[in-house]
Amino acid sequence: MDKDDALRVHSQLAYALLPFWRTSPQMQRVIHDQLKRWKRNDSRPSDFFSFIIRELEQDGVSCEQFHEAILGADQVEVGDLLRQMFNSAVAVAKGAYDLHQCWLGGAPQLDPGALIQPSAYPDAGACGALGAYGSTPKPGRGMDNAEVELGLVISLLGPPTWAAIPYVLIHELVCHASQASLSGLEIDPFTEGWMDEMARELHDANIVQIFGARESRQARDEGESLCITLRSIRPDLPEPDYAARSARVQGVAAAALTLSILEELKDLRAGETGWTLFAKLSVQLNTRTSTGDPRGDLARHQAFVGAVADIVANNESSIPRHVRAKAAYLAVLRKWVLDLATAGDVLSIR
Repeated sequence: MDKDDALRVHSQLAYALLPFWRTSPQMQRVIHDQLKRWKRNDSRPSDFFSFIIRELEQDGVSCEQFHEAILGADQVEVGDLLRQMFNSAVAVAKGAYDLHQCWLGGAPQLDPGALIQPSAYPDAGACGALGAYGSTPKPGRGMDNAEVELGLVISLLGPPTWAAIPYVLIHELVCHASQASLSGLEIDPFTEGWMDEMARELHDANIVQIFGARESRQARDEGESLCITLRSIRPDLPEPDYAARSARVQGVAAAALTLSILEELKDLRAGETGWTLFAKLSVQLNTRTSTGDPRGDLARHQAFVGAVADIVANNESSIPRHVRAKAAYLAVLRKWVLDLATAGDVLSIR
């Protein structure tokens, strides 16, 4: 099979096996091995599912439900399913920004494609996992439609990878489709870490809307697993992954401190929670352009996250400059909650 055929039939198989995947580790191993051998599989796409049945039977995996699901997989319209997931994720992300009149992403466009490399990440994953990767090479910035790319590694396109797609999409849409700064290949702790905290919450709260009720719990779990993986730092991580994940962890820590402060300040605004205040501040910061230069805005966001992360690192310190920094951040957040300061004022904390 060529890569486009493999992408389609592996996606169909992944979707069809979602209800059964966790019930049979032996089936997982057989399917995982066949996914990795896609280049050597000379079956026609129309014969692929019968071939999978034979391989399962030869390995002693016998279940009528598996077989029925696999043989019916060629009826799955995976293109329609991807568009439905993407459109639902757009509605969730855009809705969060529209609450505060901040959306800059236009009408986002999805560009799915097959990846033929052996992995999307430098990590060892479970069978059929860690095969979904996203990027947004063109944020909207209020002038254009954001363009979101979804890469699916053919050899890892099992049910876990399929179930992780909503998290990949919601991350790209919440963190990048409407960002004002220009990150590109730069290390960006704000969009990758801070905004990912917002994306994670929106993913979990709206997974049924995005993925559908069918196996939505598995989609929530696989999204959480991928999120944890991308926040995991190991000494043997290659660059730029080590630096990127370190920045992501820094952004997450800064977001967590800010959320905890806003929880303390929520009673200053009737009807607000710490989370709603955090979401409002986050979208305002992500769409904030203050230098007129997207790269300048990136540097300002990097400095802001670094300053807040420094407060986190020295939270228990009694050194005067650390105490003053924490007090200044609390003061500007308090003013922002009371509409006496702007997101730009918050961003100026150093």
